[in-house]
Amino acid sequence: MAIMSTIGTWLEGSEWDQILVKADVTTSGRAESLLKASHVKRTRYAHQVSAAALYILQREAYSRYYEASSDQDITFDEWRNKRIGESSQFVFWNTTLEFELLLLQFVKSVRLANFSLLLDTLLQVCPWFFACDHVHYARWIPVFIQNLLELPTRHPQVYSEFQRGFYCSRKSERAFSHIADDHLHEQNNKIVKTDGGAVDMLNKPSSLLKWMVAGPAIASIISDYEQEAGLIDKTDVDTEHRKHTHALDLRYRQHLADVLEQFREQGNPFEEDSLMTAITKVIMSTEAEVSVREAAAVGKQQYDTYVRERLTELNKSIHDVIK
Repeated sequence: MAIMSTIGTWLEGSEWDQILVKADVTTSGRAESLLKASHVKRTRYAHQVSAAALYILQREAYSRYYEASSDQDITFDEWRNKRIGESSQFVFWNTTLEFELLLLQFVKSVRLANFSLLLDTLLQVCPWFFACDHVHYARWIPVFIQNLLELPTRHPQVYSEFQRGFYCSRKSERAFSHIADDHLHEQNNKIVKTDGGAVDMLNKPSSLLKWMVAGPAIASIISDYEQEAGLIDKTDVDTEHRKHTHALDLRYRQHLADVLEQFREQGNPFEEDSLMTAITKVIMSTEAEVSVREAAAVGKQQYDTYVRERLTELNKSIHDVIK
């Protein structure tokens, strides 16, 4: 949610959300919630569609340039770097695409329980908390990252288990289905709060505590018994992700086609030079262009400075404790 909220700060005022409204990916009443990341699934889906659309538009812009240019040796990366130097509009939407891909990379690191990918993604995302002025995450995510970086030396056994994927939980054998532990706790809380659960125990703290401690163990015992007794056939377990269905695939493809149509109707943003809004074409000020171009560098500088100062402070505190 923090990453999606930061992307929303970056996209605010660009009319990205209105493009999605016109493409029927969301409604006008829910459009603002995509920028604030009020609903995780809807916002993540919107960025999935958006990232695919922006990548296709960028490739289309490169293809048109390649066909019209006398320089037939220019590669896609060379063209992209050239356009970054020429167009603030290109910088904005290219950064948006990269930011959305970081979000999806973070989701992938959790769903696949890939600790190295998680750490790499956090290192790339963290400067954006500084750039977009998300103070609380800018203050504490660097500390969290530093703790993870120190695991190999301070807690090698924990690091070894994290590398094996045991920083996440898994409730089924379906592919791409690991979830974060806090996500699992929320799901358990939902079970506890259902009728006949915690509702009838709120006036008895000791009973509630016993239920919370014994509940997962009892569920595990029952599951093991059902498997050993043959009540559950492991060979029939569906390993496909639950959203890997033909209907959802068609829905995604239709939304992607509609978003592409809206962008093309308004003009491919990767072929424009001046920084402007997506629909009304309001041209932004020179200060806004400078801000867009310098955002990544400023965020990285602030992050590096904070880490150095924070590390110095932490090392001094540790030294004082030892002394």
